[in-house]
Amino acid sequence: MTQQADRSAADDIRASGQFDAEWYLTQYPDVEILGMDPVEHYLLYGAALGRNPSPGFDTTRYLESHPELLDGEVNPLVHHLSRRNVRAPAGEIRVVRDSDPALRQPVAVVIPVFNAPAETAHCIQSVLTHTPRHVRVIVIDDASPDGSVAAVLAELAVCPNVFVVRNDRNLGYTATVNRGISLAGRADVVLLNSDTRVTPQWLRNLRLAAYSAPSVATATPFSDNAGAFSAPRANERNPRPQSLSDDDHARAVTRASGRDYPAVPTGSGYCMYVRRACLDDIGAFDADAFPRGYGEENDFCARATKAGWTHVIDDATLIYHVRSASFGGDRDALVRQGRAIVDARHPDYASAVQAFLADEGVEQARRRVAMAAIDHGPIRPRALYVISTTTGGTPQTNLDLMRAVEDDYETFLLVCDSKTVEFSLISRGEQHVVATRQLRSQILPFPHVSDEYDAFVRELLLRHSFELVHIRHIAWHGLNLPRICTDLSIPVVFSFHDFYSICPTVKLLDEHLTYCGGVCTATNGECKPDLWRPADFPRLKHEGIYQWQAWMREMLSYCDAFVTTSNSARSQILTSFPELEHRSLTVIPHGRDLTFERLVSDQEEISTPVKIVIPGNLIVAKGLHLVEGLQAIDSERRFEFHVVGRTKLESTEGAVVHGAYERADLARILRQIEPTHGMVLSIWPETHCHTLTELWACGLPVIALDFGAIGERIREHSGGWLLPHGGVEGLYERLKTVCEDARGYGERVRAVWRWQEGPGRHQDTAAMAAEYTAVYRRLLGGRRSNGAEDPSSVEAFG
Repeated sequence: MTQQADRSAADDIRASGQFDAEWYLTQYPDVEILGMDPVEHYLLYGAALGRNPSPGFDTTRYLESHPELLDGEVNPLVHHLSRRNVRAPAGEIRVVRDSDPALRQPVAVVIPVFNAPAETAHCIQSVLTHTPRHVRVIVIDDASPDGSVAAVLAELAVCPNVFVVRNDRNLGYTATVNRGISLAGRADVVLLNSDTRVTPQWLRNLRLAAYSAPSVATATPFSDNAGAFSAPRANERNPRPQSLSDDDHARAVTRASGRDYPAVPTGSGYCMYVRRACLDDIGAFDADAFPRGYGEENDFCARATKAGWTHVIDDATLIYHVRSASFGGDRDALVRQGRAIVDARHPDYASAVQAFLADEGVEQARRRVAMAAIDHGPIRPRALYVISTTTGGTPQTNLDLMRAVEDDYETFLLVCDSKTVEFSLISRGEQHVVATRQLRSQILPFPHVSDEYDAFVRELLLRHSFELVHIRHIAWHGLNLPRICTDLSIPVVFSFHDFYSICPTVKLLDEHLTYCGGVCTATNGECKPDLWRPADFPRLKHEGIYQWQAWMREMLSYCDAFVTTSNSARSQILTSFPELEHRSLTVIPHGRDLTFERLVSDQEEISTPVKIVIPGNLIVAKGLHLVEGLQAIDSERRFEFHVVGRTKLESTEGAVVHGAYERADLARILRQIEPTHGMVLSIWPETHCHTLTELWACGLPVIALDFGAIGERIREHSGGWLLPHGGVEGLYERLKTVCEDARGYGERVRAVWRWQEGPGRHQDTAAMAAEYTAVYRRLLGGRRSNGAEDPSSVEAFG
């Protein structure tokens, strides 16, 4: 196919009625970003990428049915139109129900080691990089004569989930594996050769394959170099595309997989998930007959088959394999010896192997691996960001963060308003809706869960192969989301941008607007929840709040890292959830890419009335009643309050309401107003306060109440005045003193300038993203490797 789409073919496709251009653009938003005609994109690139022209035509399955088209010379839809074949139905991923307790069955990775220190080091590093830290890794050195092995294993002593054992004498491969199975206790076991390199999502995928049916005993992944388990070509070494790293190639295989889990007569011990129930049923491996390996897994699987168990290929996983690094020239003899014993014990084994090698289902799975290997450049790991409301500071900052990490992660957004779930791709800062789901039953705050929501989100997590979930706000979502992620071995970052998890009032204000600090005040009134209808709650104060906090505590227990935006917020969260003290609660301030203005000078003459600007939506929690009170007692009209944002306050003498604004327009609006002071009168401890940042970016010193992050930031940078909340009269007298202090005014203006040149300039979205990606990397196991060395040896099915 040339780089110009065949005009005749494009016209035929458009006239056929079998290409849905609008659907194609929705499903593959990069096409619109590229500015390409969807039909031409499908002809030039889409079919090769396994994309579908409409919901009713499955490109990959059509190619599986017509392998003669795999050379790419004829487009599959064009071929279909020429033959008028029946359209192939789109497939669905087979997955385990998230309520299945099998997904919580513990698993241990057993790595037998004999010599080959370099391969062993690479193997273990890949395991530590791509395996959840709660998974136990059992490394057994079978008395390696190569002294370098001990040095490699000694470095693992600092890893709390790694258990290193050394056999006093050489037991042989199979007895060493059996020892690992015993040391794993009641856990399932993954047997992993020390000459392999695992890849992203490997253990999650293997577990899903192993529990895809009740009868499955073992699951073995595809490999670049593992005999009959090699893909896309069996019994060959399969090089990866040069433009892809090992990890990105494996990601492409996962995303292209149909998760068909083809049946196989045996697993392969190079990387084999074994369910504990099968081990309990038939016992471990036969170390007497196969002391050095080569045939032990075939015998084990044949015995399991006779006992009613089955075995599958995990076609969503690709593992790299050097092959036989420990046995060198003895390999061929060991293979022949082991195969002879297997054939004698299991006369039907050879025919089962031949049937497997000719199985069309396995070949279809291999062709998907071939499609994934198309050279299409680096593949970023996928991160899902979860928000509730789409207005205000949290979603704006979330979008800033998603844009800033886009070079390293492919970012998606999950939004729910309790009734509709919307799933979108964020590409080049633009949102492209991929899927929506209207919930039949609305999520309610009590009990804050939905089976329908859980099923939909779980499907998204699996189908799109997410490696990280960042919950920016859990309101209107199901509280089971972190648990679902844990079941799927997806790490979760949870952000505290307010105090919703402590109390549904969000701002911790009781019925008298008194700050409670997360502990119910003594009065017996009814606190007002935010974000939800009060009618959807039982009585909260002194009653329902305890159930709420118990639910939230359980939800947080499934998260892996926590972030908030100020030290004061961190202190409040730890007061309410002290168990998080030792669970990585990091402070990362919001970063902003700001344009700095100096709208006032440090020699400003403060004239009357003093113009004070209040940006943002002025509601009760932001000091509406205080502004109304100040305006009411300011009979001398010393002050003129300018509200730039939405509010119930009306423009009258002494107060001007300018209405809603885009944050990029604030400086222009302030130049028109010509204020000398900014004001933030929040009566609750905000966790950051974007309006304070915006006022400082314009060069205005800020008058504020001494609460939370606002007080913390003004004390740190001296860019304003902190007033005690002692009633409107006292506030008014203090405000007069502040505005009469010309020397103090100049000092604070200069402090704002210093903030602009220092933290304001340096704490931009790139700096914020760097701090978040450091958190992500800790959870994902460090930086991705680019250009790891390819394995190089081959071996036939044994």
